[in-house]
Amino acid sequence: MIPQNFQIGSIQIYTLSLFLIFGFFVFMYVIWREAKKEGFEEEQVFDLVLSCVILAIFSGRLVYALEKFSFPADIFMHTVRFWTYGVDLNGVGAGLVLSGYLLVRGKKWSMPRVTDVFALSASAAIPFVILYFVLVKNMYEFLIAFGLLVLIHVLLLNLRKNGFVYGGIFGIGLMLVSFILGLFFIEKKSLIFLSALFTLGLVVLVHRLKGRKMKLASPISKDFLKNIRDLLLRKDKELAKEETLLKKEDAYNLPERDVLNNEEADEAFEDTSHEMTSILSKSISEMRLQIRKALAKINIGTYGICEVCHKPIDPARLKAFPQATMCLECAEKSRQE
Repeated sequence: MIPQNFQIGSIQIYTLSLFLIFGFFVFMYVIWREAKKEGFEEEQVFDLVLSCVILAIFSGRLVYALEKFSFPADIFMHTVRFWTYGVDLNGVGAGLVLSGYLLVRGKKWSMPRVTDVFALSASAAIPFVILYFVLVKNMYEFLIAFGLLVLIHVLLLNLRKNGFVYGGIFGIGLMLVSFILGLFFIEKKSLIFLSALFTLGLVVLVHRLKGRKMKLASPISKDFLKNIRDLLLRKDKELAKEETLLKKEDAYNLPERDVLNNEEADEAFEDTSHEMTSILSKSISEMRLQIRKALAKINIGTYGICEVCHKPIDPARLKAFPQATMCLECAEKSRQE
């Protein structure tokens, strides 16, 4: 039997925290993988996720403190001392959903696309946290929950692969996961929270199915798509080589820099050269991001459909600019804004 807590020197470590940390790493990996497919910038996604997690932890500690303490000072001290024991998982879940919604809205990202990525990540991480109840608390009935949650993750991956309507994956995932957890966490407070999540998932799913689907019948042939994919992959590989070469040629990275740049004129030349290299590197990074975004749309079956107005993009534009994800009219409007 694995102990619920153990000590390393004077530090007491709770086993649950280790399972939560492992689940968090799984969550972050899937976030990175799926966000990359969708064409999001990894750094911005990681910043958003870390912000959500931090706010969720403080939310969980605040809910726990409100239940255990009556004096405002005690509530405040417990909330901010995040390294001590005492977190309400329902509060963590509520904080994660609310903070995620507000931050995504603030960045003006596509809410359905982001929530689908979140659903896939959460459905991959939760089963590992459930193992805590099996391995530490010897509640072997949770093996059933573990198996069902793994199946839910596989189902969501298949729906994603087949181009299910954006936002619908989040709705289905939220409904199924909250239903399964509700069968095992039967405390009144947990059931109320999970019922609210189930209802939210149902509302989202119905709304997305009734609305216009983002995956429309593509007018592009498979042969054309194959040629476009090969072209984009070649272009991405070429840009990657250029990016590596630019880093090597950056004046700041030259090994003999400290020996040769004694004159002020040399330093000014280096600064100018480095600035030009940085501008070119940024341009290449943006082009590679656009290429990955187009490749992601090919993978999920929405390539050739404008991501703004959802109308087919002119094939002539795709031939001239294969990484296009917007029609000409929407692209011009976007540049003017």
